[in-house]
Amino acid sequence: MASKRRLLIVDDDPLIINFLSAALASSEWEISTAADAMSAFMIARDQRPFMILTDVQMPAFGSGTDMVRALRLEKATALTPVLVITGLTPERAQPLLPQDDPRIQLMSKPPDIDTIFRIIYEMTGVNGATDDQSSPIEAPAEPEPTADPMPVDQTDVQLPTELELPDDSPTEPPTA
Repeated sequence: MASKRRLLIVDDDPLIINFLSAALASSEWEISTAADAMSAFMIARDQRPFMILTDVQMPAFGSGTDMVRALRLEKATALTPVLVITGLTPERAQPLLPQDDPRIQLMSKPPDIDTIFRIIYEMTGVNGATDDQSSPIEAPAEPEPTADPMPVDQTDVQLPTELELPDDSPTEPPTA
């Protein structure tokens, strides 16, 4: 029996990996995951996935874009389609990616599962979605409001006086 195709999901956030792994489960492929770019590079070289979904900003071995550049230099993975799913704006993310590579697509977070299935199909010809899978993960139901909510004492609430930004965040507020 031939082995199944592999879809590689790469993100340093375990919640994103778990969400995408559950939402993209399909009888058409098996899912492999990696939490950093170095592990993803090694898995991709070894398993030769038919498609890779990756974040941009991750620890180890540079970033997701460094991993994509390295994979393009490997004969076994040079043509592997990649969907980059990032929290960066497209304007910030696009210059980080190899230019003029039709096998690389960019998507902003939060990821839209229907769009991911469509992109996988467009880039690979593999249709992993099923008719009943258009919304594979349902949002949890809202809790019923209680008649007598617990009062909140806000006298002890301490709000930060300054917002700490990550090193790669802009220091100036965005202009409209």
